Amino acid sequence: MISSEEIASTKFFSRAYPKERVNKALPDIALWIQSKQNLDQLHAISKLDHKKYPNLWRVHDGIYDFTNFQHPGGYDFLEMTANTDVTELFESSHPNIEKARALLSKYRIDLPKEVSLPPRNTDRLLFEPDGFYCTLRSRIFEVLKTIKTVPYLQSTSFVLDSLLIGYFVVQILSISPFFSPPVSYALALLSGFLLACLANCSHNFWHLKNNWRMYSFDLTCYSSYEWRISHGYSHHTYPNSVLDYEVWAFEPLLYFLPITGKKNVNSFLPLFFILTVFPVGMFLAVSFPSSFPCFFSSRIDMSVLIVAEENTHDTHFPTKISLGTYFTFD
Repeated sequence: MISSEEIASTKFFSRAYPKERVNKALPDIALWIQSKQNLDQLHAISKLDHKKYPNLWRVHDGIYDFTNFQHPGGYDFLEMTANTDVTELFESSHPNIEKARALLSKYRIDLPKEVSLPPRNTDRLLFEPDGFYCTLRSRIFEVLKTIKTVPYLQSTSFVLDSLLIGYFVVQILSISPFFSPPVSYALALLSGFLLACLANCSHNFWHLKNNWRMYSFDLTCYSSYEWRISHGYSHHTYPNSVLDYEVWAFEPLLYFLPITGKKNVNSFLPLFFILTVFPVGMFLAVSFPSSFPCFFSSRIDMSVLIVAEENTHDTHFPTKISLGTYFTFD
Protein backbone atom coordinates (compact mmCIF):
# COMPACT_ATOMS: atom_id res chain seq x y z
CA MET A 1 0.00 0.00 0.00
CA ILE A 2 1.17 3.54 -0.73
CA SER A 3 0.83 6.50 1.57
CA SER A 4 -0.28 10.04 0.77
CA GLU A 5 3.22 11.25 1.67
CA GLU A 6 4.79 8.98 -0.95
CA ILE A 7 2.34 10.24 -3.56
CA ALA A 8 2.87 13.88 -2.60
CA SER A 9 6.61 13.50 -3.06
CA THR A 10 6.13 12.74 -6.74
CA LYS A 11 6.05 15.88 -8.90
CA PHE A 12 3.30 16.30 -11.47
CA PHE A 13 1.60 19.34 -13.00
CA SER A 14 -1.29 19.17 -10.53
CA ARG A 15 -1.11 21.53 -7.56
CA ALA A 16 -2.92 19.07 -5.32
CA TYR A 17 -3.22 15.30 -5.35
CA PRO A 18 -6.48 13.36 -5.32
CA LYS A 19 -6.91 11.86 -1.88
CA GLU A 20 -9.07 9.19 -3.42
CA ARG A 21 -6.02 7.89 -5.27
CA VAL A 22 -4.50 6.61 -2.04
CA ASN A 23 -5.00 2.86 -1.51
CA LYS A 24 -8.09 2.66 -3.70
CA ALA A 25 -7.64 -0.16 -6.19
CA LEU A 26 -10.17 -0.28 -9.05
CA PRO A 27 -12.30 2.60 -7.72
CA ASP A 28 -15.70 3.42 -9.13
CA ILE A 29 -15.59 6.20 -11.73
CA ALA A 30 -17.87 8.25 -9.48
CA LEU A 31 -14.94 8.42 -7.07
CA TRP A 32 -12.82 10.08 -9.76
CA ILE A 33 -15.54 12.67 -10.39
CA GLN A 34 -15.75 13.32 -6.65
CA SER A 35 -11.97 13.67 -6.54
CA LYS A 36 -12.00 16.17 -9.42
CA GLN A 37 -14.74 18.19 -7.73
CA ASN A 38 -12.80 18.29 -4.46
CA LEU A 39 -9.64 19.43 -6.23
CA ASP A 40 -11.42 22.16 -8.19
CA GLN A 41 -13.25 23.52 -5.10
CA LEU A 42 -16.42 24.75 -6.80
CA HIS A 43 -18.78 23.29 -4.20
CA ALA A 44 -18.17 26.19 -1.83
CA ILE A 45 -19.23 28.67 -4.50
CA SER A 46 -22.29 26.64 -5.45
CA LYS A 47 -23.41 26.55 -1.81
CA LEU A 48 -23.75 30.35 -1.76
CA ASP A 49 -27.02 29.97 -3.66
CA HIS A 50 -27.48 26.27 -4.21
CA LYS A 51 -31.13 26.53 -5.22
CA LYS A 52 -30.30 29.01 -7.97
CA TYR A 53 -26.99 27.42 -8.99
CA PRO A 54 -27.02 23.70 -8.13
CA ASN A 55 -24.19 23.09 -10.61
CA LEU A 56 -21.40 25.33 -11.81
CA TRP A 57 -18.54 25.00 -14.28
CA ARG A 58 -15.20 26.79 -14.36
CA VAL A 59 -13.38 27.87 -17.53
CA HIS A 60 -10.10 29.67 -16.83
CA ASP A 61 -11.01 32.34 -14.25
CA GLY A 62 -14.72 32.47 -15.00
CA ILE A 63 -17.63 30.65 -13.34
CA TYR A 64 -20.54 29.59 -15.54
CA ASP A 65 -23.98 28.05 -15.19
CA PHE A 66 -24.57 25.76 -18.19
CA THR A 67 -27.66 24.11 -16.71
CA ASN A 68 -29.95 25.42 -19.46
CA PHE A 69 -27.39 25.29 -22.25
CA GLN A 70 -28.31 22.95 -25.10
CA HIS A 71 -24.90 21.42 -25.74
CA PRO A 72 -24.65 20.29 -29.39
CA GLY A 73 -22.79 17.17 -28.30
CA GLY A 74 -25.48 16.19 -25.80
CA TYR A 75 -26.14 17.02 -22.17
CA ASP A 76 -23.99 14.10 -21.01
CA PHE A 77 -20.89 16.23 -21.42
CA LEU A 78 -22.29 18.85 -19.03
CA GLU A 79 -23.74 16.39 -16.55
CA MET A 80 -20.49 14.48 -16.09
CA THR A 81 -18.40 17.65 -15.67
CA ALA A 82 -20.67 19.57 -13.29
CA ASN A 83 -18.88 21.40 -10.46
CA THR A 84 -15.45 20.91 -12.00
CA ASP A 85 -12.86 23.02 -13.79
CA VAL A 86 -13.33 22.18 -17.49
CA THR A 87 -10.73 24.58 -18.87
CA GLU A 88 -8.59 21.89 -20.51
CA LEU A 89 -11.62 20.02 -21.83
CA PHE A 90 -13.09 23.24 -23.22
CA GLU A 91 -9.87 24.29 -24.95
CA SER A 92 -9.06 20.87 -26.40
CA SER A 93 -12.55 19.89 -27.59
CA HIS A 94 -13.42 22.97 -29.65
CA PRO A 95 -11.19 23.54 -32.69
CA ASN A 96 -13.37 26.55 -33.58
CA ILE A 97 -12.50 28.06 -30.23
CA GLU A 98 -13.67 31.60 -31.01
CA LYS A 99 -17.19 30.35 -31.70
CA ALA A 100 -17.20 28.45 -28.39
CA ARG A 101 -15.86 31.45 -26.44
CA ALA A 102 -18.54 33.70 -27.90
CA LEU A 103 -21.18 31.63 -26.09
CA LEU A 104 -19.55 31.86 -22.67
CA SER A 105 -20.56 35.41 -21.71
CA LYS A 106 -24.26 34.47 -21.81
CA TYR A 107 -23.77 31.90 -19.04
CA ARG A 108 -21.20 33.67 -16.85
CA ILE A 109 -21.99 34.11 -13.16
CA ASP A 110 -20.95 37.29 -11.35
CA LEU A 111 -19.60 36.27 -7.97
CA PRO A 112 -19.98 38.43 -4.85
CA LYS A 113 -16.97 40.64 -4.14
CA GLU A 114 -16.20 38.74 -0.94
CA VAL A 115 -15.83 35.50 -2.89
CA SER A 116 -12.42 34.84 -4.43
CA LEU A 117 -11.62 32.01 -6.78
CA PRO A 118 -8.89 29.61 -5.67
CA PRO A 119 -5.97 29.05 -8.06
CA ARG A 120 -6.73 26.50 -10.72
CA ASN A 121 -5.37 23.12 -9.73
CA THR A 122 -3.87 22.67 -13.19
CA ASP A 123 -2.81 26.26 -13.79
CA ARG A 124 0.55 25.05 -15.04
CA LEU A 125 -1.23 24.16 -18.28
CA LEU A 126 -1.19 27.32 -20.36
CA PHE A 127 -3.35 28.39 -23.27
CA GLU A 128 -1.59 31.58 -24.28
CA PRO A 129 -3.05 33.09 -27.48
CA ASP A 130 0.36 33.14 -29.16
CA GLY A 131 1.57 29.97 -27.45
CA PHE A 132 2.44 26.70 -29.12
CA TYR A 133 -0.85 24.92 -28.43
CA CYS A 134 -3.22 27.69 -29.54
CA THR A 135 -1.11 28.40 -32.63
CA LEU A 136 -1.12 24.73 -33.59
CA ARG A 137 -4.87 24.44 -33.01
CA SER A 138 -5.68 27.45 -35.19
CA ARG A 139 -3.47 26.22 -38.02
CA ILE A 140 -4.96 22.73 -37.92
CA PHE A 141 -8.47 24.18 -37.90
CA GLU A 142 -7.72 26.05 -41.13
CA VAL A 143 -6.47 22.84 -42.72
CA LEU A 144 -9.52 20.91 -41.55
CA LYS A 145 -11.78 23.29 -43.43
CA THR A 146 -10.37 21.86 -46.64
CA ILE A 147 -10.79 18.20 -45.63
CA LYS A 148 -13.97 16.26 -46.32
CA THR A 149 -14.55 14.08 -43.26
CA VAL A 150 -17.89 12.58 -44.35
CA PRO A 151 -16.36 9.66 -46.33
CA TYR A 152 -14.21 8.70 -43.33
CA LEU A 153 -17.20 8.82 -40.99
CA GLN A 154 -19.25 6.73 -43.40
CA SER A 155 -16.54 4.08 -43.70
CA THR A 156 -16.13 3.89 -39.92
CA SER A 157 -19.90 3.61 -39.47
CA PHE A 158 -19.99 0.84 -42.07
CA VAL A 159 -17.30 -1.11 -40.20
CA LEU A 160 -19.16 -0.81 -36.89
CA ASP A 161 -22.51 -1.71 -38.43
CA SER A 162 -20.96 -4.78 -40.07
CA LEU A 163 -19.39 -5.89 -36.80
CA LEU A 164 -22.68 -5.36 -34.95
CA ILE A 165 -24.70 -7.41 -37.43
CA GLY A 166 -22.01 -10.07 -37.62
CA TYR A 167 -21.88 -10.37 -33.82
CA PHE A 168 -25.64 -10.95 -33.49
CA VAL A 169 -25.77 -13.39 -36.41
CA VAL A 170 -22.84 -15.49 -35.17
CA GLN A 171 -24.11 -15.37 -31.57
CA ILE A 172 -27.53 -16.68 -32.63
CA LEU A 173 -25.97 -19.38 -34.78
CA SER A 174 -23.78 -20.53 -31.87
CA ILE A 175 -26.86 -21.39 -29.77
CA SER A 176 -29.05 -22.61 -32.62
CA PRO A 177 -29.94 -26.33 -32.93
CA PHE A 178 -28.32 -26.42 -36.36
CA PHE A 179 -24.80 -26.57 -34.94
CA SER A 180 -23.37 -28.81 -32.26
CA PRO A 181 -19.93 -28.91 -30.59
CA PRO A 182 -17.24 -28.26 -31.59
CA VAL A 183 -18.73 -26.01 -34.31
CA SER A 184 -21.01 -24.21 -31.83
CA TYR A 185 -18.00 -23.59 -29.56
CA ALA A 186 -16.05 -22.12 -32.48
CA LEU A 187 -18.97 -19.85 -33.32
CA ALA A 188 -19.18 -18.71 -29.69
CA LEU A 189 -15.47 -17.82 -29.75
CA LEU A 190 -15.93 -15.98 -33.03
CA SER A 191 -18.83 -13.98 -31.58
CA GLY A 192 -16.61 -12.99 -28.66
CA PHE A 193 -13.90 -11.83 -31.08
CA LEU A 194 -16.45 -9.78 -33.03
CA LEU A 195 -17.72 -8.25 -29.79
CA ALA A 196 -14.17 -7.23 -28.84
CA CYS A 197 -13.69 -5.59 -32.26
CA LEU A 198 -17.08 -3.91 -31.89
CA ALA A 199 -16.11 -2.46 -28.51
CA ASN A 200 -12.87 -1.22 -30.01
CA CYS A 201 -14.61 0.43 -32.94
CA SER A 202 -17.26 2.04 -30.73
CA HIS A 203 -14.42 4.03 -29.14
CA ASN A 204 -14.58 6.30 -32.20
CA PHE A 205 -18.16 7.27 -31.42
CA TRP A 206 -17.66 8.18 -27.74
CA HIS A 207 -15.87 11.32 -28.85
CA LEU A 208 -18.65 12.42 -31.18
CA LYS A 209 -21.96 13.97 -30.24
CA ASN A 210 -24.53 11.56 -28.81
CA ASN A 211 -25.28 8.83 -31.33
CA TRP A 212 -26.74 5.34 -31.22
CA ARG A 213 -23.51 3.64 -32.35
CA MET A 214 -21.64 4.57 -29.18
CA TYR A 215 -24.09 2.43 -27.19
CA SER A 216 -22.89 -0.70 -28.99
CA PHE A 217 -20.08 -0.64 -26.41
CA ASP A 218 -22.64 -1.45 -23.71
CA LEU A 219 -23.05 -4.94 -25.20
CA THR A 220 -19.82 -5.78 -23.36
CA CYS A 221 -21.65 -5.07 -20.05
CA TYR A 222 -19.46 -2.01 -19.55
CA SER A 223 -21.00 1.46 -19.50
CA SER A 224 -20.36 3.79 -22.44
CA TYR A 225 -21.32 6.69 -20.16
CA GLU A 226 -18.67 5.78 -17.59
CA TRP A 227 -16.07 5.18 -20.28
CA ARG A 228 -16.73 8.64 -21.64
CA ILE A 229 -15.65 9.91 -18.23
CA SER A 230 -12.70 7.61 -17.58
CA HIS A 231 -11.37 7.69 -21.14
CA GLY A 232 -12.68 10.84 -22.83
CA TYR A 233 -12.67 13.21 -19.88
CA SER A 234 -9.94 11.82 -17.64
CA HIS A 235 -7.47 10.04 -19.93
CA HIS A 236 -7.59 12.19 -23.07
CA THR A 237 -7.66 15.46 -21.14
CA TYR A 238 -4.97 14.60 -18.57
CA PRO A 239 -3.06 11.77 -20.28
CA ASN A 240 -0.57 9.77 -18.23
CA SER A 241 -0.76 12.12 -15.25
CA VAL A 242 -1.91 11.96 -11.65
CA LEU A 243 -5.37 13.07 -12.86
CA ASP A 244 -5.63 10.21 -15.36
CA TYR A 245 -8.05 7.64 -13.94
CA GLU A 246 -6.83 4.94 -16.33
CA VAL A 247 -3.29 5.33 -15.01
CA TRP A 248 -3.90 5.10 -11.27
CA ALA A 249 -7.05 2.94 -11.23
CA PHE A 250 -4.97 -0.22 -10.77
CA GLU A 251 -2.87 1.05 -7.85
CA PRO A 252 -1.62 -0.53 -5.66
CA LEU A 253 -1.65 -3.55 -8.02
CA LEU A 254 0.26 -1.71 -10.76
CA TYR A 255 2.11 1.60 -10.61
CA PHE A 256 2.22 3.38 -13.95
CA LEU A 257 3.36 6.57 -12.25
CA PRO A 258 6.64 6.77 -10.31
CA ILE A 259 6.26 6.49 -6.55
CA THR A 260 9.12 7.33 -4.22
CA GLY A 261 10.62 4.26 -2.56
CA LYS A 262 8.61 1.74 -4.57
CA LYS A 263 10.90 -0.56 -6.55
CA ASN A 264 8.93 -3.82 -6.40
CA VAL A 265 7.53 -5.88 -9.24
CA ASN A 266 4.36 -3.75 -9.32
CA SER A 267 6.47 -0.85 -10.57
CA PHE A 268 8.14 -2.78 -13.40
CA LEU A 269 5.14 -4.66 -14.83
CA PRO A 270 3.73 -1.51 -16.52
CA LEU A 271 7.11 -0.94 -18.17
CA PHE A 272 7.03 -4.48 -19.56
CA PHE A 273 3.46 -3.87 -20.76
CA ILE A 274 4.38 -0.60 -22.49
CA LEU A 275 7.45 -2.08 -24.19
CA THR A 276 5.64 -5.17 -25.50
CA VAL A 277 1.87 -4.79 -25.90
CA PHE A 278 1.82 -1.20 -27.17
CA PRO A 279 4.39 -1.68 -29.97
CA VAL A 280 2.71 -4.89 -31.14
CA GLY A 281 -0.70 -3.21 -31.13
CA MET A 282 0.54 -0.23 -33.11
CA PHE A 283 2.34 -2.48 -35.60
CA LEU A 284 -0.85 -4.47 -36.22
CA ALA A 285 -2.91 -1.28 -36.49
CA VAL A 286 -0.61 0.16 -39.16
CA SER A 287 -0.10 -3.13 -41.00
CA PHE A 288 -3.71 -4.27 -40.99
CA PRO A 289 -5.92 -1.16 -40.66
CA SER A 290 -9.05 -2.99 -41.77
CA SER A 291 -8.71 -5.29 -38.77
CA PHE A 292 -8.23 -2.46 -36.30
CA PRO A 293 -10.89 0.12 -37.18
CA CYS A 294 -10.60 1.85 -33.81
CA PHE A 295 -7.40 3.54 -34.96
CA PHE A 296 -9.05 5.15 -37.98
CA SER A 297 -12.07 7.47 -37.94
CA SER A 298 -13.29 10.89 -38.95
CA ARG A 299 -11.25 12.47 -36.17
CA ILE A 300 -7.68 13.63 -35.90
CA ASP A 301 -6.23 12.62 -32.56
CA MET A 302 -3.32 14.75 -31.41
CA SER A 303 -0.72 13.40 -29.02
CA VAL A 304 0.35 15.21 -25.91
CA LEU A 305 2.34 18.32 -26.79
CA ILE A 306 4.31 19.82 -23.95
CA VAL A 307 6.32 23.00 -24.01
CA ALA A 308 8.04 24.17 -20.84
CA GLU A 309 8.01 27.92 -20.22
CA GLU A 310 9.85 29.88 -17.57
CA ASN A 311 7.65 31.17 -14.78
CA THR A 312 8.86 33.85 -12.42
CA HIS A 313 5.56 34.33 -10.61
CA ASP A 314 5.28 31.05 -8.74
CA THR A 315 8.18 29.72 -6.69
CA HIS A 316 6.33 26.48 -5.95
CA PHE A 317 6.50 25.46 -9.61
CA PRO A 318 9.77 26.38 -11.35
CA THR A 319 8.21 25.97 -14.78
CA LYS A 320 4.82 26.19 -16.37
CA ILE A 321 3.65 23.82 -19.05
CA SER A 322 1.70 24.57 -22.20
CA LEU A 323 -0.18 21.36 -22.88
CA GLY A 324 -2.03 20.39 -26.04
CA THR A 325 -4.19 17.53 -24.93
CA TYR A 326 -6.60 16.11 -27.48
CA PHE A 327 -8.51 17.28 -30.52
CA THR A 328 -11.82 15.84 -31.65
CA PHE A 329 -12.96 16.96 -35.07
CA ASP A 330 -16.40 15.81 -36.21
